[in-house]
Amino acid sequence: MSRAGQFVACAVAAVIVASGSASATEIPPIGRIWEYPLPTASSNPSWITGGLPVAANGDLWFTQQPINPAPGNTGAVSKITTSGVITEFTAGITPGSGPSSIAADGSGNMWFTEADGNQIAMITAAGVVTEYQLPVANSRPAGIALGPDGNMWFTLYNTGNIGSITPAGVITEYPTGLGPTAGPYGIALGPDGNMWFTQVKANAIGVITPAGQVTTYSAGISPASSPYIIAAGLDGRMWFTEGASNAIGAITTSGQVTQYPYPGDPANAGSNGIALGADGNMWFGGGNSGPNGSQVIGRMTPTGEVTLFNAGASSNPFGVALGSDGHIWFTNYDGNNTIGRIYTSTRQLPVNCGTLPAKIAAKGETVLLSEDCRTNAGNRLRIRVTAVNPDHGATQAFRLKRGPGGRVSIKTFGTFPLRLSITVRADRTDLFPAYASTRTVTVHRPGSQS
Repeated sequence: MSRAGQFVACAVAAVIVASGSASATEIPPIGRIWEYPLPTASSNPSWITGGLPVAANGDLWFTQQPINPAPGNTGAVSKITTSGVITEFTAGITPGSGPSSIAADGSGNMWFTEADGNQIAMITAAGVVTEYQLPVANSRPAGIALGPDGNMWFTLYNTGNIGSITPAGVITEYPTGLGPTAGPYGIALGPDGNMWFTQVKANAIGVITPAGQVTTYSAGISPASSPYIIAAGLDGRMWFTEGASNAIGAITTSGQVTQYPYPGDPANAGSNGIALGADGNMWFGGGNSGPNGSQVIGRMTPTGEVTLFNAGASSNPFGVALGSDGHIWFTNYDGNNTIGRIYTSTRQLPVNCGTLPAKIAAKGETVLLSEDCRTNAGNRLRIRVTAVNPDHGATQAFRLKRGPGGRVSIKTFGTFPLRLSITVRADRTDLFPAYASTRTVTVHRPGSQS
């Protein structure tokens, strides 16, 4: 697979940040990049996925797709811990099959497409691989993502169809009517419960329902811009890179498209992977599409403001994913044979935790922290509850409950009204200062307004 393009976003500034390491007390700036060399030379890391709760143990998984397969270097699937330890798996993968897109199934397994092998494959956390042959020859599977039905959905670049595979390996292909001139590529679950996918050749965005009904949108997309990879944003839109223009696109679930250009080199126009960051912005791999052909990682706000970060010479950022540490990780495809991590926040912030409740159930239970609630520094959050009005017997009117995976809830009972001060905190860790957030809530009698 070759790098098909780079990103377009509404541009304002280009920030050059050198790769490097930090001291134990230094807080890294946003945009600081660390790189981790791969054990196998010329591995060409491609797609990457990770974050909470999709990957077991918080590891990120990525595919390796050598351009010139050689003995011992014919393709692999690997994982990397947030501390940079890499494990490569090759056993059970058909040599030269071209592992491409990769995504988690929510049960601790990773699924990936084999573009050259015409197969869909699954790998367990321990590295055991199972391959499933597609029914139509040379269909060239590309993107893959978990669907609302628990199945993995994937694009078929050469036929124009969309497929799904159950956890047991049963494959269903949905004729889209798009044909081989559409080139469906990236795919992702949308907020509407449907699967959204790019059409590189047709210059359009498609959506398929779980029942297989397909709708295509092309209005508002620049000619020959080649929509490439797609991901859901916090604003309810699907955001996509464009492989042949310096712009990022966003589409509503009703099909309205907005394109945001970013400054770059027209001779190397186009962007690659895209993912939602813990900071609420969309992060994308720009390859060498930056000013004067520089290698860049881009950050785009929901309003289209963009910042480009220099990724270093010969890096070629391609796949992009949110890590369980709250930062963005990326592959350097056909570049310097590394996996990169870019810091997206210099503060500890909750990741996938939700917010503290504004109301507490009277004589009932309220969840305060969900399972696996951590900060972007990798810290598990801690919680403290104190009574604001002990004269009402408040110290005897509530109890904290701790469940599996760090889940914390509060059980209230006794005398009302009750006022509680709830503090969520994380201790200082390595480069990050301590984090704390406090909210005071009033618990009224059952049936009354709080």
